[in-house]
Amino acid sequence: MSEEPDADWKDTLRRSFDDPDHRLPGAESARETVARGRAALDDLLTGTWRLPAAVSHGQLMGLVLHMFDSRFGFVRWEEMSTPDVYLLVADRGAVRFERVWREDG
Repeated sequence: MSEEPDADWKDTLRRSFDDPDHRLPGAESARETVARGRAALDDLLTGTWRLPAAVSHGQLMGLVLHMFDSRFGFVRWEEMSTPDVYLLVADRGAVRFERVWREDG
């Protein structure tokens, strides 16, 4: 995200998947954004919560999923729906995820 409107925001987002250190003036890099998201998820995944849930905007969600699996990139982000739901499972330090949202009901 940027302090100023970004007419090429989609290209900027695409670049954030390939270059996590790229940033617009006054904005966070993808690496910084993902670090914040990962810290919140770590609290949920390692806590004693019975059924933890996290809510996010699509850009952060896509970048965090990309962190867990580099095959989840810009194209997969474009395929996300609004809303969308992913199940994350932590197992022995690894995190896997699957899409559980079904648009057809």
